[in-house]
Amino acid sequence: MQISEIFESVQGEGKYSGTPSVFIRTSGCNLRCIWCDTKHTSWAPEGTATPVEDIIDATDSTVPHVVITGGEPLIQCTELKRLVSALRDRGQVVTIETAGTIYDDEVTPDLWSVSPKLGNSLPIGHDRELRIHERNNTQSLLPKFVESGREIQIKFVMEDETDLDEVLTLMAEYDLPKSAVYLMPQGIDLSTLHDRSAWLGEVCTQHRLNFSPRLQVGLWA
Repeated sequence: MQISEIFESVQGEGKYSGTPSVFIRTSGCNLRCIWCDTKHTSWAPEGTATPVEDIIDATDSTVPHVVITGGEPLIQCTELKRLVSALRDRGQVVTIETAGTIYDDEVTPDLWSVSPKLGNSLPIGHDRELRIHERNNTQSLLPKFVESGREIQIKFVMEDETDLDEVLTLMAEYDLPKSAVYLMPQGIDLSTLHDRSAWLGEVCTQHRLNFSPRLQVGLWA
């Protein structure tokens, strides 16, 4: 697998936020989000071809939670399903973070953390990247994740109030369960997150949706 890095930290987002975790960051992505904070795994992917056995050896089996993230992990489905099975066989809870544009029912994490990309992700002003992004950014596979039988959370990155209409439309079109939907402010600094969290918290209360923090920004930005 193309691996960018393996490290230990706490999960910063979603239902497992605050949980000690091993992060396995894959390299390579089929999207080009304008606000991507790991462009070394997306716009200009860098990584090392690493056998699944070596990835397993590089992770601590005593850490209960493993997050496989990217980039887009599902680009590497064949190796990914072996990695997930090996981690779960040794008793670890596995989350896969994905944009939801690729699906393989042989990949069986404990939790699908699906983050569909809204219009605010478009790489405006970057013609080549925009073509790649628009070609691959489909939400039509969302029902497969919901119906997979795996636990699921669906995280939407929100910039302003106008994003809400897009979220509600997707929820209605694909019958996404409210209990699985998390709204998360977009931002890489505390001031931006604070401002966006204020109105987003009210939106979550009004529509009975979950709010997701971005602990990693508060802890290490």
